[in-house]
Amino acid sequence: MNKKGLVFVLSGPSGSGKGTVLEEVLKTEKLYLSVSATSRRPREGEKDGVNYYFYTPERFSEIAAGGGFLEYTTTYGNFYGTPRQPILDAVERGENIMLEIDSVGAVNVKAEYPDAILIFLVTPNVAELKRRLIGRGTEDPEQLKTRIDCYIDEIKAGLKYDYLVINDDVKRCAADVIAIIRAEQLKIKNNIGFINNFKGDNIC
Repeated sequence: MNKKGLVFVLSGPSGSGKGTVLEEVLKTEKLYLSVSATSRRPREGEKDGVNYYFYTPERFSEIAAGGGFLEYTTTYGNFYGTPRQPILDAVERGENIMLEIDSVGAVNVKAEYPDAILIFLVTPNVAELKRRLIGRGTEDPEQLKTRIDCYIDEIKAGLKYDYLVINDDVKRCAADVIAIIRAEQLKIKNNIGFINNFKGDNIC
């Protein structure tokens, strides 16, 4: 009996370092990375099926109406969503899946797929968040304040997650995420098939 894969969701407010941490995790962990779908037009250099699955708004709506997404939302007039079938196929192949999506999407995935494991990533404090955002050099003072206000509001979403990981050091944070992945793999409920293989065996 093949062991099924697990679905992990990594999310957190802007500035929490999700992409950097995930890159570090992938140095040691083999994970199927979910590719999101969108109705926006491809930007220069983006490839269909690699960066996103690109659909027309009409096609996206059609897929959504047929239950083809685990979750989807509208941002700045464009649809974004997580295709359902590739995730389910990877689970059946025994691959562990990682979705990097926002907190609204994470909660919706949990509602559609209760076995999903939600990991919430945060900075140690607001001061560290401000330092990182200033370091980016992409926000003016007004945008910076908006980001920080949104961050504080979004922290409350962490109560709906399974795990909280504080990103005070990238390598240590990645090690915590890896520990979560491995601990979930070792749970009895995820190893029933292994135990059942011993039923009826004559081991004396």
